Amino acid sequence: MRSNVFGLLGLALSFGVASPVSAQPALTSSVSDWGRISVFGPQLTRSGGARTEIVNQRTEWDHDGDNAFNALVDGYLVQNVWTEASTIGGAPVFRSYHDLKGSAIPLNNGVGWTGFRTEAGYKDKWTITVGGLPIGSSLSPVFSFGINSRLGDLFGPGGSVALPADYYPYNPLWGSAGGGVVIGPLPTAPNIDLLMSVDNFRWYDAKNTLSNIMALVPMGATSLSAGSLTVQNGVPFDVEINFTAGWRMEHSEIAALLGPTFERFSTNRVLDASHTGALSAVAVYDGLGALQQTWSLTDAQGVAITPLALAVPEPEPFVLFAIGALVVWSRSYRRGASLGSGT
Repeated sequence: MRSNVFGLLGLALSFGVASPVSAQPALTSSVSDWGRISVFGPQLTRSGGARTEIVNQRTEWDHDGDNAFNALVDGYLVQNVWTEASTIGGAPVFRSYHDLKGSAIPLNNGVGWTGFRTEAGYKDKWTITVGGLPIGSSLSPVFSFGINSRLGDLFGPGGSVALPADYYPYNPLWGSAGGGVVIGPLPTAPNIDLLMSVDNFRWYDAKNTLSNIMALVPMGATSLSAGSLTVQNGVPFDVEINFTAGWRMEHSEIAALLGPTFERFSTNRVLDASHTGALSAVAVYDGLGALQQTWSLTDAQGVAITPLALAVPEPEPFVLFAIGALVVWSRSYRRGASLGSGT
């Protein structure tokens, strides 16, 4: 069921990008390029609109010094990376992807890395309306984002891969030369970062989510700056959401595995570093912390925003109750602190 849901999400993403005619909300993206086996840091940063991509980036190493590329001797690396922000049914969605293929890639004595850092952003004006409550009364919404962070390879660890007896150089992501047990995957995925702000940082929350997991990340119950998020019923508020993901492989990881004998490694596009984040659930509480059942969430154009029900653990009733209790406690704490200070 989980894979089917994400399959449908992927299909929807292919067709879900808003047309330029309706340029709301504002969608941004950027890629920091670590893909040249850098020793000293990122080589460049490219920024685009809703989507930024670097396709078929090729780097070559002239190992025999003849100023010509010889596939039997020289090294090369080809990488693809892209990231995008989009909307599906009004809900903000973020994605990033990276793969690589090459041989005779130098290890630089275990110094350096390859990988990418991607960022995608969403900005718009939202309105929450709860029928039966006065316009302008306080509401405390909680926005939950479904996160899917994945590092994959074509051959699972422990399996075997058939390679020619003279295969060189040794491929740590496949196994020993001539075939054998698969050792990988080696790469390290940086954690996913989410940041959500309201009314230009009147309220903001930042969350760091572990890599290679599927999770539901709530934004709104607590904040680094001002406790629970509070908005007014039927009154628009500015919202900005930033999604940062990436992937990187340290040369030291490979060098430690291979030992001092080997100076190069290879990979045949066995890595799939992909990350997805999307607005997946919304809960709305009134000023007393009571969960509201009937409400609407719309964007700046008045279009309804429908959360994407991703196949991640749904919050249990006691979790929703705890969030509601936290909202009440936060309000009570601030009220008590205000009275105690005489303001």
